[in-house]
Amino acid sequence: MYDSGMRCAWQSCVAGLLILMVCTARGGTERPHGRRVSSHVLIKFRPDATRDVMRRSRQAPMVALTRALNLPTGMKLRPSAWGRLRSGKPVQLKNRSGHILPDLEAFLYLDLAPGWTPESAVEWAQQSPLVEYAETDALGWGGAIPNDPQAAGQWHLDGTMITTHVNPRPAWDITTGSSNVIVAVLDSGIDSNLLEFAGRVVAGYDFANNDSNPADDHGHGTAVASVLAATGMNTNRGCGIDWQCRIMPVKVLEPYSNDVTQTVGSFSWFAQGINWAVAHGAKVINLSAGGWETTNQTVLGTAISNAVAAGCIFVTIAHNQPAWGISYPGILPLSITVGATDELGSNCAFSAWGPALDLVAPGTNIATVTTNNVWTNYWGTSLSAPQVSGAAALICSLRPNLNHYQVKDLLCAGAIDRGQKSGFSDSRDVPGWDPYYGWGRLNIYNSLRLTLTEVDRYYATNGADVVVSWSSPPNATTNRPYAIGVAASMTGSWMTATGLSYSSGRVMWRDDGVETGVHPSDSEARYYRVRIKTY
Repeated sequence: MYDSGMRCAWQSCVAGLLILMVCTARGGTERPHGRRVSSHVLIKFRPDATRDVMRRSRQAPMVALTRALNLPTGMKLRPSAWGRLRSGKPVQLKNRSGHILPDLEAFLYLDLAPGWTPESAVEWAQQSPLVEYAETDALGWGGAIPNDPQAAGQWHLDGTMITTHVNPRPAWDITTGSSNVIVAVLDSGIDSNLLEFAGRVVAGYDFANNDSNPADDHGHGTAVASVLAATGMNTNRGCGIDWQCRIMPVKVLEPYSNDVTQTVGSFSWFAQGINWAVAHGAKVINLSAGGWETTNQTVLGTAISNAVAAGCIFVTIAHNQPAWGISYPGILPLSITVGATDELGSNCAFSAWGPALDLVAPGTNIATVTTNNVWTNYWGTSLSAPQVSGAAALICSLRPNLNHYQVKDLLCAGAIDRGQKSGFSDSRDVPGWDPYYGWGRLNIYNSLRLTLTEVDRYYATNGADVVVSWSSPPNATTNRPYAIGVAASMTGSWMTATGLSYSSGRVMWRDDGVETGVHPSDSEARYYRVRIKTY
């Protein structure tokens, strides 16, 4: 063995490393492209200037703000639910008459008077020096080895149809999850009385009705939560990907009045739901919904950015309308965006595709439990995303401090590229990334193996070269996901070496001084760092 001055430091983060989605349940209904809420717009005020206006007044804060804006007759300002929830802070600001000021770090709703369009209201509001920005509020739509008796019908969890797809069974030998990980399911709510979620549901919120009871009045949310996190080994129904995580139901969808088989919610509900999840400890956020209003979505985009900055992992869908493209927020580069595949591992005809797609997961005939313990089949990218969210939760059960970017890299590096069932192929499925499959098909086992990467062999050869080696998942020879860094000290600059040798189940690199310019025998110390590439 090489002298003890050599150190091996490992990280499974990448150098430079890492919804509104619409998914249909059981059917495809045409939806208008870019639909907006017509009854209100969203306004974010400049906090300091607006507080000054309200603090100097003896009137109620909203009255003072209404007068300062010279609000047109019939229009009304009101706080968002998240703004009211945030107002319970230890220190609350008051005006001269003792009125508590609204939370100006959150957006407010401006209800429109008759004759006003959202676009004209935004244009009017942006003329005020008190307004930081104003925007329309868009609509998004919901996309839709255990002993559990119906687990045999969950083809997406069974390797006999596609040996490379999802692959949770060997992954469960590594981990079935941790109760320390909270996954927020932003959807139509959840049936918390189901045995599949017993003892695992934490407090949530209903932003559709502004109350603390996020009960599922549709079934979509319960189905999504079941695919993600139904308890395994409990002799009931089937099982999800993560059996131990805690589940936070956040209701941001409701039945669509024109077609109650569908779900709908506003982007402002989605944004508030994300804010709530972050504030209450969620590590993973799944949003199986989205819309096609892609311009000026500051409120929702900011909520997602803040969630990622706080250490959360955000997963969303590509959606079910390929002619319209990937929905918002799936089109955001920041999102982990998931498309759907069928039983053969092929891209589903209904699955949207494009440059924002990260990876794919099963989305046809997904057997799951919904409200009142009903066992049924769903299809859509809404069922694909929670499989990826469940995988993210399993990764975080092993390494809880990983961030959104690092988890994204582990998911993409573990994905199976060109993994259709034997005898089938798709010319659009090219090596590496492509817009129909992203980086490939979700494979949880590979991603967990990557998460646990650790240099387990390093030794000096007779010529005093140093060999560094570690175990790897089955897809590593194809994906080649690793990079190795070399440095003279942990605080010094790291050089990325090439020339890794991949064999079945192992990766090796020989430090012979050629790439580094200095032979290890001529160094006081040598540090090695194995990393996952950026995807």
